[in-house]
Amino acid sequence: MTPEPVLTTVAETKDFETADLSRISGSGVPSPVVVAENPAPVAATGRVQQGEVVTGGGSVTAAQDPRADERARTTTRTALPQTASSLPTVALFGALAMLAGLALSLRQRSLVAARG
Repeated sequence: MTPEPVLTTVAETKDFETADLSRISGSGVPSPVVVAENPAPVAATGRVQQGEVVTGGGSVTAAQDPRADERARTTTRTALPQTASSLPTVALFGALAMLAGLALSLRQRSLVAARG
């Protein structure tokens, strides 16, 4: 259970654009949510970072766009990043080969001992 209220829909739906919203408190009490068509602007929060913009004639110092990071996170990817290596697979095959060799060696010894 969470002490913070959670935003949800009144009824189960897949059309979230027009769904009736509700906010459920930590104690399970629902309360309606009113969504304004044109909400009042909210002052930006966070810290401003200074950057340098290089133009053809020189450089100009400008504040970084705070929404640039959000846009970068929401862009669609056409391919996944190549972060994995094949080392675990090679190690697994090596371990399996060692076990197979050990099994064949033990089988050979048991056959030689059985012949006497």
